[in-house]
Amino acid sequence: MAAYREVGALLGLGALGGLWAAAWGARRAQRAERVRMVDARTQLQVRLDALRARTAALARGGGLSPSARALVDAAVERQVMIDSSLSRAATPEEIEAVAPELAAAESAIAAASELAGHQVSLDRPFSGLCGMDPGHGTAVTEITTPEGVFPVCTVCADAAGDGDVPHRRMVSVDGRPVPFDEA
Repeated sequence: MAAYREVGALLGLGALGGLWAAAWGARRAQRAERVRMVDARTQLQVRLDALRARTAALARGGGLSPSARALVDAAVERQVMIDSSLSRAATPEEIEAVAPELAAAESAIAAASELAGHQVSLDRPFSGLCGMDPGHGTAVTEITTPEGVFPVCTVCADAAGDGDVPHRRMVSVDGRPVPFDEA
């Protein structure tokens, strides 16, 4: 009778070990998917925030021609659609599917900027924006930090002037934080 209990206990431990191994494997697979999700979301979100900042600066500048105003309006509509899609996105593929819409909105703002007499490079989406966080808006001066010299917005310049060096916005690349403009 004791032998049956021992065999039963060993079989039970073996089954528990198998369940634990299966759960651990599923967890590792889910972690990779979560990392891909965070990577996709943070990298797209920083571009979207930069686009918003550029759009706001262009709209505040005033004096837009009707064709430039139409491009800005179209970009704003796309931004609203992108926000809606991102709020529902549950997979990295759903986030990546938004990228063409974002690229179209960036192109519209670049074209509107050119019509307004400003040069915007689609190859350098953060150019002319705050080097700490492009979502802050247009860079107005430069500051020196232990990481280097960066163009910054008024808010970051004021913070640095008060001795509070702003931190650079980070995005996720392979699950690791990287400065937004190095991703």
